[in-house]
Amino acid sequence: MTDGTFSLHERLIKATRPLLQTELSDILMMEERRIPWLLLVPRREGVEEFHHLSADDRQIFIEEIAAITSGLEKEFNPVRINVGDLGNIVGQMHLHLVARQTDDPFWPKVVWSREREPFRNDEEAESMRQRLMRACGSFLPPG
Repeated sequence: MTDGTFSLHERLIKATRPLLQTELSDILMMEERRIPWLLLVPRREGVEEFHHLSADDRQIFIEEIAAITSGLEKEFNPVRINVGDLGNIVGQMHLHLVARQTDDPFWPKVVWSREREPFRNDEEAESMRQRLMRACGSFLPPG
């Protein structure tokens, strides 16, 4: 997804499916069938760290994180929501938001460096997409 000068890093494009756009960010669904996993990417060219965002953008970003994690909590009833800003391989600012359960295949370890299991078919991906859309409901257009 782009908005003029912004372009999403190629690795993020390959690892995700587009979900929504907020005022500031692209919300992407991670290509992982076993757990609810989103990426939040501010549409700002050249931003690699949280402090590189303007003060106004930081405030918007924090509110987006709060709204999405609240939605993940309501939709998935996780034991824990992992929020991580890594960027060790992809320098472009992106935040991982992962709803965790004690019976997920990665528990209790982190999900970031584990091998992902892609969706087996379009129906499986659509089912996860619908649930993640409900979780991100505050960003859905009215109607």
